[in-house]
Amino acid sequence: MQHQVRSLETRQLGGTEQRRPSAQREMEFHMASYLLTCNPSYWPDDATDHRFLAEQPERFRRGEALETSRWSTGARKKDFVLGDRLYLLVQGDGGRRGIIASGWVTDPAVVEDDAWEGAAGRKNYVDNIDWDAFVAREEALPLDALKVLAPSTY
Repeated sequence: MQHQVRSLETRQLGGTEQRRPSAQREMEFHMASYLLTCNPSYWPDDATDHRFLAEQPERFRRGEALETSRWSTGARKKDFVLGDRLYLLVQGDGGRRGIIASGWVTDPAVVEDDAWEGAAGRKNYVDNIDWDAFVAREEALPLDALKVLAPSTY
């Protein structure tokens, strides 16, 4: 996984202060939303993604810039649209299942590359996701809440 740090801007939106990547401030138009998934129980113990999932919530809690990252799009090969919204759903054994992060597409191309650590073959990825919120697995928005909040899409 490739990571880099992006600067954030703080803005007042609807009376609430929100942190948004400064590169995204112009993307206040129609966009689609997508779920990306992760299952840490499949990762090797030394996978860098474990570090990433542990450090991002701490950065978010301290109000620091979050690392941008590449993430697998699963079977999706079609490009995204600049400004599409992404949510990260954690699955598998070892903790709560649910949404742990949200971010923005800043590089809409879906690229094929070598599989993530511990997997064989080639996979599809979206690069440079600007994460704007990230919580620990214990604080994930659970799947049952998603069923209530969006019953027609679940």
